[in-house]
Amino acid sequence: MSMKQEGASQYNHYWKDMITTGGVVNPKKMVRLAQELADLSNALPNNDTNAIFVRVDQDRVDVMKAIITGSN
Repeated sequence: MSMKQEGASQYNHYWKDMITTGGVVNPKKMVRLAQELADLSNALPNNDTNAIFVRVDQDRVDVMKAIITGSN
């Protein structure tokens, strides 16, 4: 799922001003992110009291959102 605003080129994201559009993305950065994302499915807690959910943009794996929930 894309995090871009519908019909726009800008991301619907808190840090949208820091997300560069265009240019070359560092290949080492993308390899490392791919490795980390592969580990997330097993590494993030997901139970009744604590959970972490991460959403990654379909076109750019370096653009993501996360939500962390915990017990009171």
